[in-house]
Amino acid sequence: MGSQSVTNFSTVKMNRIRNLIRDYSPRSSEAADQAERIGAVAVGTLRSISKEIPGSSAKEKSKGREGAGASGVGKVTPEPTSDFEKTLKSLSVEAGLRLILTMIERLKKDPERVYRESGAPARHPVVGLSAFLRKMHEGILTKAQIQTESAFAANEAIPKTIIKVVSEEFPGEKEGADIDWTRVVEALKRTPKEKIVSAYYENVIAALIDLVLDATRGRIPPAHVETVKQSVREHFVPKLIAGIKPGPKKEK
Repeated sequence: MGSQSVTNFSTVKMNRIRNLIRDYSPRSSEAADQAERIGAVAVGTLRSISKEIPGSSAKEKSKGREGAGASGVGKVTPEPTSDFEKTLKSLSVEAGLRLILTMIERLKKDPERVYRESGAPARHPVVGLSAFLRKMHEGILTKAQIQTESAFAANEAIPKTIIKVVSEEFPGEKEGADIDWTRVVEALKRTPKEKIVSAYYENVIAALIDLVLDATRGRIPPAHVETVKQSVREHFVPKLIAGIKPGPKKEK
């Protein structure tokens, strides 16, 4: 696993996503629904959450085909995509999560040793710790795996997950990247494993969706695409996570 591509799709689907991106309006009362449609088409939503996304029923599916119009906007039926499912279970994605979880276990036993080995700077320890884990992640993958979209998404998710966890443990204090080492350790140690797993996969999926949107945007202004990405992360990704409940394989 690890070689699956989530951006290898037809011109028809590419145009469909592009039209949805173009028609998205953050000021619209349907902005959340639009974001869900974009996310659903972008990754070919899995069967397990089809009932949670607009346009999942057979009746709505029929209406969606009839009412989409030239822009392609309408109720969209999520399409099961084995490639995307395999990507989430790829070795590179699971390796990224295991590195984070293993690092946290080590922090519980000897935080100072982790601090020394990671080379984390005193001023921005999260940045240094993230860079250390990303380098380790690249080091345990084969040359072929490193070049896959799943590896890219996992590598992107590592620092974002750590920053998210630390920031949520100390809300409103300051940027997660600037919190001192003692509090970084405290945050990572006391955050439930389930929350860390969920945050990691949210970031992996968001990175994969970003790849799809970037591959399809054409001449649409980058600023507009970034707005769409943020809306999809907010309105679609949490529902996807709730439906598929991803996580590392159990050791035999």
